[in-house]
Amino acid sequence: MSSKIRIVLAEDHLMIRKAMELLLSENKNFEIVGEATNGKDLIAVLEKVKTDIILMDIFMPEMNGVEATSVIRNRFPWIKIIILSVQTEIAYVKKLFTMGVSGYITKNSPKEELFEAINLVHSGKEYLSKDLIQRKAQMVDATGVSRKHLSKREIEIIKLIQDGLTNKEISERMFISLKTVESHRTNIFRKLRIKNVAELLKYVHDNMMFSN
Repeated sequence: MSSKIRIVLAEDHLMIRKAMELLLSENKNFEIVGEATNGKDLIAVLEKVKTDIILMDIFMPEMNGVEATSVIRNRFPWIKIIILSVQTEIAYVKKLFTMGVSGYITKNSPKEELFEAINLVHSGKEYLSKDLIQRKAQMVDATGVSRKHLSKREIEIIKLIQDGLTNKEISERMFISLKTVESHRTNIFRKLRIKNVAELLKYVHDNMMFSN
């Protein structure tokens, strides 16, 4: 008989925490071994109990989920983290995966998805909430223009603009004329349906064009 998956809950709202307890108790393979109401208490709990997975909210007092993630990855690198939050901004979610979380679930996800996430993360895989996958797909081009419609040269120029280079500096870096740079820039703005550099930088951020 396989051992149960040990879980620590970190959630500052009592009603949500109790609801999570009730939900997880429906699965005989899960065992709640600790609870915390903020990141600081969570670290203290982890020093006392052995756990496999942390189910953690982001917006907690004293030490929030982002800060707690950083501490946990340094002090308890073997423990897997699943974020359970209402936050759905894709760039924010990606940042947390970069920091080392293994799963991210929205609080409106059905229990079947939560159970699936816990099992997959425990097996060594990563999990992203289904509604976030759908949202990410929609955001691949919020303007209705796919990145594939940009030429390789245009993408290179966008990266240089993001890096803060002027048209003149871009022309020197790429060994092309200033007029050619301006032409590419005009085409980029037209394809992405934007009007200025500020909107371009927002597009790059929202669509994670150059994220690792």
